[in-house]
Amino acid sequence: MPTMHRRAAAALFALTTAAVLGDATAAKASLLASATRTALISGGGAAVFLPLTDNNSVTTLTFSTTAPNETVVLRYNAECEASTPGWVSVGIFVDGTQTYPQSFGDFMMCSSSGGGANIYTGALRQSVYTVPTAGIHTVSVKAVSEFGNDHWLLDDTCLTVEN
Repeated sequence: MPTMHRRAAAALFALTTAAVLGDATAAKASLLASATRTALISGGGAAVFLPLTDNNSVTTLTFSTTAPNETVVLRYNAECEASTPGWVSVGIFVDGTQTYPQSFGDFMMCSSSGGGANIYTGALRQSVYTVPTAGIHTVSVKAVSEFGNDHWLLDDTCLTVEN
């Protein structure tokens, strides 16, 4: 390869690398809100909004957006156990609207082994949602068991909202 072509290729590589690295820096997420809970939550039967802190009184978390149609990433993680046989589904809601993927009742946060043993595992539910208006918003997490009467446990939970 002639020297001129090598220099051009090296310059193109350097520009591409800088552009990629520059975009990675620009894409850095900002934490808008978070809530943690170390106390055990148990349930079964009808779907319930989950307490997000140890005092059991907080079931919504507020966050603020500065522009219309701002996309946020919502993560809910927990240690999770479902009774045998069954599974627990977790949905994330912003201002009362289910976030994407809209699979509440069909998203398996955790399940039992089906062989008579319950499995306690760490699990994550992540959603992406475009908030239509700027301002203050609420996020909540709802859980339900597969058959509506299976027993489930959630422990050491964390909810985060990032943009």
